[in-house]
Amino acid sequence: MTIPLITITLVRTISFNIYTGTKEVLQERGIVRNDTVKSTAGSGFLGGAASGLLLSIGTTAFEFTKVSFVWNFELDEKRLLI
Repeated sequence: MTIPLITITLVRTISFNIYTGTKEVLQERGIVRNDTVKSTAGSGFLGGAASGLLLSIGTTAFEFTKVSFVWNFELDEKRLLI
């Protein structure tokens, strides 16, 4: 039970770092100023998009493996019941 807690903590930490880092880079380069609601919302959207994109690329193989194990386990259980 400890491993899932560690991995989700790691993934969320990385996600938040990408999000805040993207927002900082956008502000440093003058792309957003964060002085209006529209600008703040835009930087939040772009930060979230960057974070989601990078994490989905990095975790797709792990998620596929997880789904495959569960699917195979359920198929094996059904075969034993028949």
